[in-house]
Amino acid sequence: MRNEVHDPQPAEDLRRAVEARLAVPAERELWLTRDSRPTTYGGLVGRAGEPTARWVLLRSSDGRQLDVAWRDLPTQTLRNPAFAVVLAHARLVTGVQVVGLERPLDRADSAWGATARTGRTRILATAVEAVAAVVLAAPAVPRAGLLPEDHERARIVLASALRLAGMPAPTHV
Repeated sequence: MRNEVHDPQPAEDLRRAVEARLAVPAERELWLTRDSRPTTYGGLVGRAGEPTARWVLLRSSDGRQLDVAWRDLPTQTLRNPAFAVVLAHARLVTGVQVVGLERPLDRADSAWGATARTGRTRILATAVEAVAAVVLAAPAVPRAGLLPEDHERARIVLASALRLAGMPAPTHV
């Protein structure tokens, strides 16, 4: 993500990679690997809504195989990967104290560049989900004072990834 600020080319490459992954016709066949079940992008949108469908496509390795369970798609639980990222962002904004963000954040920082170079959006989605998992695993201990640097970095990483997928980054859930 740091590259996006200093070098516009990686940012443009990243946007292009995301747009390519998300440019899916409604009738495109998809495969839910956890259920060994076929669906279409239109079926996915009908089941989970467009924001979740877009996130699930971002985390797909090939744009056709989706590593999610059909029953989890429309839920507001941590089994829905899109909801987990949204919830983690909201927790950071409302003030949870989190320890251990440095490694997942470093991974996410390098994932932005790797996705821009390779066009593989799964790299970014899974790195962002790892940041969300650390945030969600933290006890809900209120933070006092200003936002620490890692917390702000994590909030920006989550919000930026959600924005790329065309999803809102709410301040509360």
